Amino acid sequence: MVQVVRTVFAFATSAGQCCVRPIHHAARSASVDQRRLGVNAKGAFWYSAYQGGLNGQHFVKLLKQMMRNRTKPVHLVVDKLAAHKTKLVKDYVALTKGRLTLHFLPGYAPELNPDELVWSHVKRTGVSRTPLRKGEKLGEKIEIQLAAIKKMPYLVRAFFKIPSVAYITD
Repeated sequence: MVQVVRTVFAFATSAGQCCVRPIHHAARSASVDQRRLGVNAKGAFWYSAYQGGLNGQHFVKLLKQMMRNRTKPVHLVVDKLAAHKTKLVKDYVALTKGRLTLHFLPGYAPELNPDELVWSHVKRTGVSRTPLRKGEKLGEKIEIQLAAIKKMPYLVRAFFKIPSVAYITD
């Protein structure tokens, strides 16, 4: 069985697909929190936080984490971010000897990306619905909401019933 993953980066499952995207697309500062999330059609949900923008070196580090303990091939579907196309990334993928294959989405295809549905849910139901209180930090508030979504696999599975992302169902 081959695993297909749709992602900027994902902590993938042992079977199925998942999707990921950053919260802060334009952030390039080393001091900005970044979050990546992953979802799959079976209801699994992962997220990761780090500082700064994504580059080839950091992407390889994330890929190595994802590939750790993988026994089945993974097909990773990524956008055309420059960090995904560096020589360092290509060299790492070659070292996996077919266990990891990257596939690139068209230049702009949010309708094909189930993680967009997750972020839409986060915006509609949480972060933007209640203003930050004194001393509250946006990153912490997002972290709490992502942790709550992780405990709701039925919600994550519901995102995959949208026709535009039906290509990801198992």
